[in-house]
Amino acid sequence: MKECAIIIGGMTCSACSARIEKTLNSCDGVVKATVNLASSMSKIQYDESKITPSELKSIIDNLGYKAEFAGKDKNKTVIDLQKKEIKKLFVLTAISSILSFPLLFSMILMHLTENFSFIHNPYLHLALSAPVQFIIGFRFYKKSFITLKTFSPGMDFLVALGTTAAYFFSLYNLFFLQNHSHLYFESSAVLITLILFGKYLEAKAKVKTSSAIQKLMNLSPANARILREGKEIQISAADLIPGDAIVIRPGEIIPADGIVISGFSAVDESMITGESIPSDKSEGSRITAGTLNTSGSLIMRADKTGEDTIISRIIQTVENAALSKAPVQKLADKISGIFAWSVLSIAAVTFISWYFYSGNISEAVSNSVAVLVIACPCALGLATPTALIAGIGMGASNNILIKDAESLEMLSKISILMIDKTGTLTDGKLSVNDVISEDNEKDYVLRLTSIAEKFSEHPLAKAVREKYSDETHPSDFMSYAGKGVSCIYENKVLLCGNAKFMKDKGIHEDKINEMVLKASKSGKTFLLTAFDNKLIGAVTFDDKLRDTAITTVKSLENMGIKTIMLTGDNFNSAEKTAKECGIETFYHSLLPEDKAQIIKKYESNNTRVLFAGDGINDAPALASASVGLTVAGGSDIAMEACAITLLKSDLNEIVNAVNLSSAVMKKIRQNLFWAFFYNCLGIPLAAFGFLSPLIAGSAMAFSSVSVVTNSLLLKKKKLF
Repeated sequence: MKECAIIIGGMTCSACSARIEKTLNSCDGVVKATVNLASSMSKIQYDESKITPSELKSIIDNLGYKAEFAGKDKNKTVIDLQKKEIKKLFVLTAISSILSFPLLFSMILMHLTENFSFIHNPYLHLALSAPVQFIIGFRFYKKSFITLKTFSPGMDFLVALGTTAAYFFSLYNLFFLQNHSHLYFESSAVLITLILFGKYLEAKAKVKTSSAIQKLMNLSPANARILREGKEIQISAADLIPGDAIVIRPGEIIPADGIVISGFSAVDESMITGESIPSDKSEGSRITAGTLNTSGSLIMRADKTGEDTIISRIIQTVENAALSKAPVQKLADKISGIFAWSVLSIAAVTFISWYFYSGNISEAVSNSVAVLVIACPCALGLATPTALIAGIGMGASNNILIKDAESLEMLSKISILMIDKTGTLTDGKLSVNDVISEDNEKDYVLRLTSIAEKFSEHPLAKAVREKYSDETHPSDFMSYAGKGVSCIYENKVLLCGNAKFMKDKGIHEDKINEMVLKASKSGKTFLLTAFDNKLIGAVTFDDKLRDTAITTVKSLENMGIKTIMLTGDNFNSAEKTAKECGIETFYHSLLPEDKAQIIKKYESNNTRVLFAGDGINDAPALASASVGLTVAGGSDIAMEACAITLLKSDLNEIVNAVNLSSAVMKKIRQNLFWAFFYNCLGIPLAAFGFLSPLIAGSAMAFSSVSVVTNSLLLKKKKLF
């Protein structure tokens, strides 16, 4: 199965996106297609043996839309297309306004009982309204014809039908009945102008919803200078390959992930990590694409380039999240699918009822046209995606990376935070505190522990190697997740791990219990070491709480979210940390699968769990929870398994993420309420004759603009 992204131009309402989505999903070979109205993007999963990307593009083109494959800078391409559409709509609205203004002015004068024969001339009205109706308004006819072919009419069809009915009824009155008092040329022309103006404002607002994503994309420089054969040459950053020696001067953005091989400088990493103080970099330091070199010159060796860099992965995650759909959107999509047919039925009933009630065909036409133009599925279609894109963009700008819309919605429903201890509640910067040995051979125990942990990536192993570095390379190294490691040294078995691991390996149980008792008295984390089937000692570790661990637990408690700690550490160590943080419930001595089982147990009771962890051993738990979250510095596997990544090593970001989710869901509920309320109120008012077509058209244009504007107000909220 493969996946492609296609940018779709020309979508005007949710009926458009629903039509394209339905057509694509009905194609043989398409596994799943999603179309996002707000971002003008589609994501299509397909079987390459049955259908090709070119065929998918042709299907969209044949529906009357402009399809274009999304390149690396797809968000930029979308914004460029949206800006072109804004310019086009501006020109059309300006011309339409110039032609329609005399008609509107005539109507105002008529209400003021002023009579200027020239401006009230019906043939002048005909001449001014014709180009608005059939040239400027041709876009509505074109889309209507296409939608009728697929039996899925949308906003364009409603507008075209309503304004055409008003226009041709006016022609009939003018030429056949010679009745100049019931002409609606100004109604059809001004309606089209108002709708185009509404589309113009909506398009401008939609561009703003993608601005945060675009800011992320701007972190990647266009060009880079590299050293080849002793010469410095400039190439496109997209052409960089791993191994390139890149020259970075002061004030330049770093174009790849890699290691400094020469020079000294301070690098501003705030755009990636959120840390405001520049970090000193010298030979051997890791640097990341998208960060800013502030002072000295550096030469770096590229390790990851292009789409493999951290910043590119962040951008990809945010773009994918913007394309995804939240469960709450399904209701709006279902309603939008039957919306146009329902409105057509109501308009038909309105026309027939008014005609038989009053006998006045002009009144019947006017009220039915008002029903057609006030009803618009745009507001429903934009209610969810605009709020989601704004929220996901806000999160990305504030170091909260959200993988998909469903996770953002689910985050607002959690009632329990289950959190890992080492590296999550604590800062993960473990240091060796003490070495316990029966024979008082502490250096010997530490050395063998260092050899055993030579190839392990566990935080405890790293702390041991920092304390005691040994060049010896053991053989037959094996790692047992959540338990320990084993290897062969001097043709003998060397073990390092927890008490259960030692028991499983047949080490004398009484000796284990005795050593555990000694090591656990301080409540610190420890590792047991055995060599040649004999327990030789233990190494204990210090691990400080993160600065914001206590305030985070308290803040979540005030929000009604209970915190539970899950750890592989022993009881004493777990209890000590839990008490310091104010956590009442904790589970200790857990294997990775144990954490996942505990989460499943809680969730089986309809409880939504957020799990926060950072290590490879946390991947099962991250995948099992309703929402998985990993903090800065977490492993790549943990980042892949989780739905939310915090780019700052600040646990308060968990609180911020929950607040963001709640704010986005509140906006979505507001948008959906007003979209439903608007249609539920507006359509009956139009049907009962309380709204003229002009007022109905203005209200329709306002509804879509108000929904997008309300979503943009998220940026004004102080969530962080």
